Amino acid sequence: MPHEFERHYGFSKFAIQLNELLEHERKVLPHTDTRFRPDQRLLEVGDVDGAEMEKQRVEQIQRDQKRLRDANNIEYLPKYFKKVSSGNTESWMFIGNYWQWRKDGFANHLAKQTALW
Repeated sequence: MPHEFERHYGFSKFAIQLNELLEHERKVLPHTDTRFRPDQRLLEVGDVDGAEMEKQRVEQIQRDQKRLRDANNIEYLPKYFKKVSSGNTESWMFIGNYWQWRKDGFANHLAKQTALW
């Protein structure tokens, strides 16, 4: 176990490192990647109150966006998946555009998205 593992919620070193954001990744990840989430970063440094406030701020933006979509009859469409039906079964299928968007630069594809963080 890592030094002060209790401070990291009892996570192993591997689990702690899963959320690390390496410098070369910053250039190729979409701004929506959870490793950019400020609430997670605040939790990682032990600021639970700050993390909770940030989480509430982001969730309020998401609720407001949904309310706006509903009021304008705008259907939410996921960026990387589509719903497919087969008989009585529905499932989600990966569209496959993530890797092309990553190559192109996500800014070209996600520019109209509301920034949450």
